[in-house]
Amino acid sequence: MIETIGSRLRSVRGKMSQDEFAGHLSVHKETVGKYERNLMQPGSDVLVRLHQNWRVDINWLLTGEGDTNVPAGTSGDLNEAALTAALRAVEELLDQRHMVLTYEKKTKLIAMVYKQLMRSDSGQSMELGMLNDLLDLAS
Repeated sequence: MIETIGSRLRSVRGKMSQDEFAGHLSVHKETVGKYERNLMQPGSDVLVRLHQNWRVDINWLLTGEGDTNVPAGTSGDLNEAALTAALRAVEELLDQRHMVLTYEKKTKLIAMVYKQLMRSDSGQSMELGMLNDLLDLAS
């Protein structure tokens, strides 16, 4: 299993230069370098582009679990609004609690919140109590 988001991104990039990869993601080359060195995490817009351009399984990218790519013929569409809501909810709660999680814990938490949002009716909101419980488990 590839251990970090940065190393998983590097494996997606393959032999493509950081500059070319950055162009496909609509980010600067230095940003790709920061992703690969685990100094930054890609936002929802970049995750969507990774999925659209390379059919990267976002759960795999964030957690290392599952397959690298969404299998052909399956419903692998990413709900950008739900992913944005998950990222925002986790970031805001971490800020409120003045907490910092490792990238690994944070990405697993975001993936869990995203999955829960996808199961909910609205797809864009989650009970604060449940989010707090998930954060307690992650810390």
